[in-house]
Amino acid sequence: MKATSFTVSSLFGALRGALRPLQVSPSVELIFDRVDDMPELLTDEAKVAQILRNLISNALKFTEKGEVRVRAQYEGDSKLAIFSVRDTGIGIAPASGRSPAKCLTPLCLSQMRPSGTSRWSNTGDVGNLPSRL
Repeated sequence: MKATSFTVSSLFGALRGALRPLQVSPSVELIFDRVDDMPELLTDEAKVAQILRNLISNALKFTEKGEVRVRAQYEGDSKLAIFSVRDTGIGIAPASGRSPAKCLTPLCLSQMRPSGTSRWSNTGDVGNLPSRL
């Protein structure tokens, strides 16, 4: 792990630019929530960006209309930065036998400083990326 100091606002700005080419449908909006109250993070920025890029690109790929929303919040008591990617996409069909909770475990990134008819049959995941950085 290569820890660097960075702001979530700058990370979101870089992701917004990098993922703009993947936003091919005008009926899908990519939204990054404001993160003005987040402290600087000291962790592996490249790994955090990789994880978020994978999640966001999958969300854009499987969302035909609506939105993909990226959020971050800071839990001061536990000193955790919590990132979430939500979309209005197809989801995971109950008939697939895979529950959404089992597809991806929540990714807690430590903050060290203060449907069967779909044309898609499977979704990707973040593989062996660490759940705690």
